[in-house]
Amino acid sequence: MIAPFFVGDMRAPRFVRGGDFPWNPGHCARLAEVTKTEDVVLLRYALSDRYDGPCEQAPHGGDVGCG
Repeated sequence: MIAPFFVGDMRAPRFVRGGDFPWNPGHCARLAEVTKTEDVVLLRYALSDRYDGPCEQAPHGGDVGCG
């Protein structure tokens, strides 16, 4: 989820820790769905080939993101 605020406390828990991930600027995950609820946005990504539904469309008509 993306919310309209930042947590600036260095002691705050992190979403992920260091590691190897298959997605990077050269290989982005496909954005499958965007849901807006008041001032919070939920972004759902298709992280495997099992997802066969449509991906979100950018305003210019192409897929959102790079994949």
